[in-house]
Amino acid sequence: MHCDLVWKERRLLCHQRPSLSVPAVKDTPVSTFPPFQNQRSHIAAVANDPKNKGCRNASESNGCGDPHYRTLDGSTYDYMGTCPYVYSKPSTTPGLRSPSSVRCRLKCMARSSTSTDKLNMVVNGIKAFFPYYWPSKTDRQLSVELRGRLAVVTNVDGVQLTFGNEYINLKVPQLDEFLGRDGLCGFSGNLNNNCTDDLIGSDGIGLIQLNCAFPRDRVGNARVAKVLDTWQTSDFYGWDPVGTDCVSGEIIAPQLPDCDTRVSARECLPIQQAGAGQGPFAACKDLGPEKIKNMYESCTFDGCYIPGSKCLSFTNFFIECQAALGNVNLPNWRAQTGCPMNCPLITPFSVYDSCVSGCQPTCANPAVVQECNHGCHEGCKCNDGYILDTASDPPKCVKEDDCPCTDNSGQSRPQNFSWLWDN
Repeated sequence: MHCDLVWKERRLLCHQRPSLSVPAVKDTPVSTFPPFQNQRSHIAAVANDPKNKGCRNASESNGCGDPHYRTLDGSTYDYMGTCPYVYSKPSTTPGLRSPSSVRCRLKCMARSSTSTDKLNMVVNGIKAFFPYYWPSKTDRQLSVELRGRLAVVTNVDGVQLTFGNEYINLKVPQLDEFLGRDGLCGFSGNLNNNCTDDLIGSDGIGLIQLNCAFPRDRVGNARVAKVLDTWQTSDFYGWDPVGTDCVSGEIIAPQLPDCDTRVSARECLPIQQAGAGQGPFAACKDLGPEKIKNMYESCTFDGCYIPGSKCLSFTNFFIECQAALGNVNLPNWRAQTGCPMNCPLITPFSVYDSCVSGCQPTCANPAVVQECNHGCHEGCKCNDGYILDTASDPPKCVKEDDCPCTDNSGQSRPQNFSWLWDN
């Protein structure tokens, strides 16, 4: 899954039509669709929540595997098209200090494919390095940082995008500008506290799903793809995130072969066991039965069509667990599931840690932070005497004297790298 952050200095419109036209489907009459015109839900501040400190709550959407999505309001669906698409964008820019849209392209994993954790960052068609700050480190309206094997993008409005290998997560604060049927649009849906109306195409035509879970079969995937294919985009400033021809979801969905999930269901049991507080992921029980069930089903689906993908499913499950529950430390889950992570080989001068501090010393920020407001993450922790150089590709542990230089705006530049400056 490849993502790019794109700024648009113009009014952004979610849908071409002001009204929603929904095709009737079995057991779902059009009349059951509630009206949403001019709807604005005002969410009260949570004054007694120390994490919110009186601020608005945030909603999350995510995508993982090959590929399974959950919208901001909680609807779930599968989509397998490989063309670039709009994952999320605001419908209007007034009131937003950093208007942006998230565009992605999915590279579907074949039965014999392999995956990589390598992350590349391109800004306006030019290669950039972690961490990245716009317009500068001292006046950051947008920042892109590397935390473990995940890239985390945060803008001044509090929108946070996290993505990695076959994983994407979007956190959106419940600001007035984002709320309502037409506040946000794209694959992540809108934000109106109604999960039945989340899938709306750019042409205004959408789907009703009363139980908020679209079926994972040929018919269900084809219905979803017909709507979501309308969010295809070629607007990447001339940069193709994959570089190959693409296929729409509506073409791929009917070709989904039958698959016996009995073997993959057994392989994915550690995720299911978490629901009962058992197994290697027992500490993730508080994710809740619905989310655990959804990720277990995603794991069995992926394991059936892509043998050998269970470790990626387990990794994404642990990412979700740590993101939702905080500093969850499970040092033995990889040994218990047969999914080793050889840190000295991946990153020399490091050791594996299932709960690396979210504020570990890096070349960009070498000082040790006593109070860290980022939860821990799984990854490779640099040995004593070394700090993490995130500008290197891939990141590596180095002595502080060997860290890269920075330019006038505070951006990291690798050694022996040349660049042009406006002045």
